[in-house]
Amino acid sequence: MENCKKRWYSIALLIAILLCFSSVPFHYFIKSQLVINVLNIVLKLLFIALYIYYINKEKLHKLNFSPIKKSTLLFLPFLIATFSNFIVVIFNDSSLNENISTINIIIEFILCLLIAISEEIVFRGNLFKEFLKHKSPFLSILYSSLIFGAIHLLNISSLDSIIYCLIQAIYAFAIGLIMAFMYYYTNNIIIPISFHFLFNFINDSLITNLYDLKWDTSFYIINIIIALITIIYGLALFKKLIKKG
Repeated sequence: MENCKKRWYSIALLIAILLCFSSVPFHYFIKSQLVINVLNIVLKLLFIALYIYYINKEKLHKLNFSPIKKSTLLFLPFLIATFSNFIVVIFNDSSLNENISTINIIIEFILCLLIAISEEIVFRGNLFKEFLKHKSPFLSILYSSLIFGAIHLLNISSLDSIIYCLIQAIYAFAIGLIMAFMYYYTNNIIIPISFHFLFNFINDSLITNLYDLKWDTSFYIINIIIALITIIYGLALFKKLIKKG
């Protein structure tokens, strides 16, 4: 029992450290977004190095890299969620941004990859795995995703309003369900990391760099429809794969 509590405290500390590394208010004293992104890349690399040391020291869950099964192709339809804003752009006939910075896109590509790695190794690699020791697969996926979504409420300081923050938290919860399900079934951390990266980079960084994306009514309708499609497909797939054991 004491060892179990220690593991939960260790995972909570990992999450706290990740949040601290992700919440440094560089924008208060640095004007250049490019410089801020580079500094965040450095912090993410430091966190990943710290994580590797810490899980070995505390004997936490090791990351799994099992061979990828053919049935993993069943997760491909989830990729529609990573392109939802492209559908918004096409529907609204959005115009290309005049000043597209290739350097910014490359920097944000690296940053999105490191964000995906650092968040997945903590939330799926350890938090979800710890829940799985004590709860059913369904509840483990649900609880770890609820925490993942709730954590995004802390982004209120960097978003324009509480509404945007709530939307991000709900989306993070839904995406968390998919990524935890992926990790549970494939037992390969690269799968949820890849999905997380594609969602962040394509649906956010790449779109906002290339197009003038507006959060209008069509934005919400299209994203809600795609979210419902992925949820329905996800539940059906979960039921099917769990039945197969």
